[in-house]
Amino acid sequence: MSWKTLKIKDLGKVVTGKTPSSKNPELFGGEYPFITPSEMTYGERTAKPARFLSEAGAGSQRKLMVPAGSVAFACIASIGKCCLINRPTFTNQQVNSVVVDGSEHNPAFVYYLLVNERERIKAYASGAATPIINKSAFSDVNVLIPELWIQNRIASILSAYDDLIENNTRRIEILEEMARRLYEEWFVNFRFPGHEEVSFKESELGEIPDEWGTEAATDAFKIKYGKTFPKKNLDPSGQYPVFGGGGVIGRCDQFNIDGPTTLITSRGNGSGTVWRASEAGLVTNNAFTVMPKDSKLNTHYGYIEQVMLNASVMSVVGGAAQPQLTLDGLSGVRVMTPDPKVVDQFSLLVDPLYALVNRLQRKNANLRVQRDLLLPKLVSGDIDVSDIPMPSDKEVEAA
Repeated sequence: MSWKTLKIKDLGKVVTGKTPSSKNPELFGGEYPFITPSEMTYGERTAKPARFLSEAGAGSQRKLMVPAGSVAFACIASIGKCCLINRPTFTNQQVNSVVVDGSEHNPAFVYYLLVNERERIKAYASGAATPIINKSAFSDVNVLIPELWIQNRIASILSAYDDLIENNTRRIEILEEMARRLYEEWFVNFRFPGHEEVSFKESELGEIPDEWGTEAATDAFKIKYGKTFPKKNLDPSGQYPVFGGGGVIGRCDQFNIDGPTTLITSRGNGSGTVWRASEAGLVTNNAFTVMPKDSKLNTHYGYIEQVMLNASVMSVVGGAAQPQLTLDGLSGVRVMTPDPKVVDQFSLLVDPLYALVNRLQRKNANLRVQRDLLLPKLVSGDIDVSDIPMPSDKEVEAA
């Protein structure tokens, strides 16, 4: 195979973004995505912009617009975050984008190449307090590039994994939205089966059915801290995932939850965030586990998750320098205690939705592992691309 050394600037035009003046609010709020490193996620091919530019905003920096097929790379602070642009987009000054020359190079290949080279590129950063790679240094980084047909083959293999991941993610979002809407209909709007025959009363949470009550979240559910678990004890070959403050941080051979469980982040900037462990694993003390109490309602974790998502958890997050959520704080969060029969009916409807969500999340985890094992070997030329099969969605599900 023929590979050659080029500089990043040889792959296409390098563009450094810029933030429009916040003094001109008319520059924001339109249809043009505006991406910063905060919206870029390690391991995710696309970014989800939180802000957009208006026609005026786009016009004010038209030369800095990067077209679909460009590759954005964070070069300040969060160095190494990378995404593939899927429509005309603007970025802030922390991002250098490569507007890939499609006649010579495959944009998706360039994305995977930069993902693989992120640690090496970080070495070009200067500055102690805030590491930064300026446009010139970024542009002059050497990379190894194969012939275009090899780029295309590598891109198609790795993109197949990300296509499956993104399709599964969309399905998850739809299923979670269905569960959310059903909860809202039954427990916010109180249009549950038989609601026509129910009278209402005032409570500290507003009007609720006569037979329902309210209590502290810590009384309604069994809420406790996860297990203290030093990172040095992580084992890549471990049987169980380790859940930190916001996601999986590794693996080990211990567990303290035996199945899908509602979690709440207890420390750091994400404190108060309600999320889910989709399988058995070990939850660290950076999160709370929230489980039903045997003496209370016989509820499924899907119902518990919806309750906590709708509760005022964020209002009891404390700490200035280091945000945190405590059990004392959660004791101040009030939740409804509905008729157990209504909760049982709700769970019968949402349990299948959550079961599918969990299965899709496990599939995505397997796809990411397989992709990340292949990526460095493919983009470095260590393995022959002709020997690599495309991923099978059914095979991944069975894994």
